Amino acid sequence: MPAPSQACSRLPITTVIVCCNECRHLPACIAGVSFCDELIVIDLRSTDGCPELVASLGATIRHHPRVPFGQLALPSVLGQLRNPWVLNVDPDEVVPADLVPRIAATLAAGTADVGTIGLPYQFYFGRRPLRGTIWGGTRPLYKLFHADRITIGDHPHDGVMLRPGYRRAPLENAESCPVQHYWMENWSQLFEKHLRYIQQEGVARHAAGERFGWKKASVTSARAFKRCLIDCIRYRDGVAGVLLSVFYGWYTWNCFMSLRAQGKG
Repeated sequence: MPAPSQACSRLPITTVIVCCNECRHLPACIAGVSFCDELIVIDLRSTDGCPELVASLGATIRHHPRVPFGQLALPSVLGQLRNPWVLNVDPDEVVPADLVPRIAATLAAGTADVGTIGLPYQFYFGRRPLRGTIWGGTRPLYKLFHADRITIGDHPHDGVMLRPGYRRAPLENAESCPVQHYWMENWSQLFEKHLRYIQQEGVARHAAGERFGWKKASVTSARAFKRCLIDCIRYRDGVAGVLLSVFYGWYTWNCFMSLRAQGKG
């Protein structure tokens, strides 16, 4: 982290990173958010030396029991932060320096009715940026938020949800300098992570009142595959894009199977 004499140049933002065995990613991630006034790392009982590395990089470490996905740990720190604006980045995300002046300008322009600010993201599979599929191209993710104006969802893909009276605001003119999200390193990691999500999807959907139906499961899964392969890919990611589209259809189908299992319980 920058020396104390540089603190005046930092933005009034607290970065929160949730990690578990992410030593290989943390140095680049933490370097990318050095413009923030405060940095908190929530460690989910790592065994690869993450707490020691975090301390050596000048961040504050908070310990938390393992959870199925990182956002479930966020509420444990939100009431203890120095700043109301919070940037939640994953350990495998790197914020480019060119994005920082745009964030500063947006905060300075007035955000009284803004709950979340969308930063541009570019997803990578391995070290290759995705251009097609539902994950491809540059798109905003609303991971910079005002802690008093949102709630944290408990569904794998909920993210943050706005409280009434507040709106989303995309970061303007920032598509040329997206956050680099090294989303998946390989196919093994892709399946391992999403197998955890599948179980949580079924639980969350059943709790929300959704019920399983064969027709709905079949049609929705087929549409997911079509959306990923035909509507989004335009053959821009080659064989990997086709396989990712098959994976997305498989994932959608198995989320319905998880919902079906909940109904049988």
